Amino acid sequence: MGEQPSPVQVLQSTLHACIPGWLVQQMNGVLLNQGISTSLTSERLNEVAEAVSGVLLEQLDVLLNTDPDEQRANPLALVRASLREPTDFLLSVGARPVSRDEFAQAANPHDVFGIAPATWSDIDIRLHQPGLEWGAWKAATILLRRRDEGLR
Repeated sequence: MGEQPSPVQVLQSTLHACIPGWLVQQMNGVLLNQGISTSLTSERLNEVAEAVSGVLLEQLDVLLNTDPDEQRANPLALVRASLREPTDFLLSVGARPVSRDEFAQAANPHDVFGIAPATWSDIDIRLHQPGLEWGAWKAATILLRRRDEGLR
């Protein structure tokens, strides 16, 4: 039998499968909810999603391939930070910011359309398990290292 892929590899491949479609879905959802024609905006929307996905997935790959002790961000924070261009696109085609509660405003002040994910499942249910397994793997790796160093 072959070797099982690592939690990093599983999360990376699932992110690559989910992120591009999620970005398109989020932008289309805002447009449809506000009655803005997606037929007039679809080409530019797809260009934005492709560009943002490419940069974001590269950033995620770098982060996930970085030693856990050296990681200074988490993957969901990178996803949230990548939403500036989709937000600018939506504003440029006439979408109006949505009402958000105080917590959402404080947590993601630039997310005026409420599209930032709070959890892996907010992107895609297929990311739930890989995201949890990666998080558990990262925590266990760090804790075992601290124990080996006599710090735990």
